[in-house]
Amino acid sequence: MAFRGRDQDSDLALLAAAADQSAIEGLYERWFQALYDFVLHTVHDAELAADVLRVTYTRAWDALRRGAAPRDVKGWLFGLAHDAAIDDIRHRSSLPDSDVDDQAEDLDFAKLDASRLVNPEPVARDPELVGLVWEAVETLSPRDYMLLDLHLRQGFAPDELAEALSLRRNTVQPLLVRLRAGLEEAVTYTLLLRRGRRECPDLDALLATMEGRELRPETISLIERHLGECAACSQRKHRYPSPVEVFAALAPLPASPRLRQAVWRRVTEYVQSSAAPLASPWWQERKVKIAALAAAVVILAAIAITPFASAARNAVHDPSQVHSTSHQVGQASDLRVIAISWDQQPQAQAFAIRWSQQPRDLPAARPDLAGAATGATSPPLGDGSWYFHLRTEGSNGHWTSTVHLGPFVIVSSTPTPAPSETPTPAPEPATAAAPAVAPSAAAVAPVAPAPTATRAKPSATATRAHTPTAVAKPSASPSGATATARPVAAVPTAPPPPTSVPPTATSHPICPAFDNGAVAATTGGGNRVAVSWGSSGGCGPYKGSITARYQQDAAAYASYPVSQPSGTLTDPAPPHCPGTSTVLYTLGLQDAGGQSVSASASTKVVWVC
Repeated sequence: MAFRGRDQDSDLALLAAAADQSAIEGLYERWFQALYDFVLHTVHDAELAADVLRVTYTRAWDALRRGAAPRDVKGWLFGLAHDAAIDDIRHRSSLPDSDVDDQAEDLDFAKLDASRLVNPEPVARDPELVGLVWEAVETLSPRDYMLLDLHLRQGFAPDELAEALSLRRNTVQPLLVRLRAGLEEAVTYTLLLRRGRRECPDLDALLATMEGRELRPETISLIERHLGECAACSQRKHRYPSPVEVFAALAPLPASPRLRQAVWRRVTEYVQSSAAPLASPWWQERKVKIAALAAAVVILAAIAITPFASAARNAVHDPSQVHSTSHQVGQASDLRVIAISWDQQPQAQAFAIRWSQQPRDLPAARPDLAGAATGATSPPLGDGSWYFHLRTEGSNGHWTSTVHLGPFVIVSSTPTPAPSETPTPAPEPATAAAPAVAPSAAAVAPVAPAPTATRAKPSATATRAHTPTAVAKPSASPSGATATARPVAAVPTAPPPPTSVPPTATSHPICPAFDNGAVAATTGGGNRVAVSWGSSGGCGPYKGSITARYQQDAAAYASYPVSQPSGTLTDPAPPHCPGTSTVLYTLGLQDAGGQSVSASASTKVVWVC
């Protein structure tokens, strides 16, 4: 009996859980090459990629024999490879004088598989374009690169990525939108910088002061401004082959037979050293005679129905209520030990934690706390901004993505200013002379004499002073007489105008930073354009809009209200159908805390009128 696709993967995983060594060999044969290509494009070294694959398969063997029941075995294996690669990169980054890139020169990462392209001829004639695409993705962080590779080269849909990498589903789409838009921008703008100047005298004159051929932020700003004014360059930009499609068509890099056999030999050694079946009641209920693989699979599949359903319902996730019981995020404190608490995770087997001064850091995939833990405390921390990072290990041996919390601002304690020794005078009638007091440090600053003595409004620093003298200023006297300070009681009863504070400083201090806005537009069938947007951070409710206008027209022909940080919409042809045109889609979004993001993207549209 033959098995195909997911059924075969599930059957092999089931047999491996029963200590069948031939089953893990079947999973090795099916997925080694794809996993190797994925990891090699991440770590850029064949030997290191081989070691990551060894760790991946030994972890898979251990997890299956502990009772792991992955619903999607392929995604699960890629998730294990993702985690093992991240751990390897973290380890190597901590070593001095690492030479991990020595072998990268012998590998052609920019090799194209033309069969993956709808129209391969323009790309095949342009090797520089393929090289630029690889250079652009090389600048991504390992985690961003792997997410984009899994999506575009390995064919994972956003929901499959969320499950494979234990990410929250509503975060994956905005990340992919941002990464795709960033790749498109980096490559097309570099092409305009290098080639567009030869074809457009205005662009050449604009960029004449820029040195070199590398893309910098100021160069991007100049090119964006020029594209809004030059129809020829705007059209030229859209004639370039899509960098996203080129990246998706990069050819797989095969492993040599020697390397493949060497990795399997090390995996086999590990499997044989731990091949004794684990005590598990449901595996011991029936003894399967491996006379025919089909009969064994049928029996084991029937027994495994309940564990599979239970594992799917109880997949482990990071705790959702991670917070500090000792500090407020973003507020300075002189307490050097930070206490963190979270809700209990029933399916957690262990937690890995890390304290660092990086907003996005990754703990190593090794247990620091037991799965029953509901909190942690930091060691004494130095001055600065600190972040807490947490990962969760499930019973299947897979580590989740990371929860990040912070910044926690630690400062050295400062002595409280002693109150002024000058007694505060009691209020007196308006006709009585004000008692003379020694001017404070703020009061001795020179003040230009005014024709009429007027009371100055309290300044922002004055309102924080500890004595009344801090809010008073010396009165101006034409004769140059010594300035005297007025007590607070003499201030007019009318309240001073409120101090203007930016909205983001006063509203919703617990809202995370709201940024990374991105828009992508793709021309689809049926005279429509698919528009997707995404952003990260902030807190709801959200409000904003996406406007659609022609590149050379200031007036929008359509405006769509949006109330979510990410999503998709469809833009149909406008009533005054113009035929072929370039449409600019602009996102403007604001969260409940008053923070806002904006982004724009343009696409060439052929309206069928």
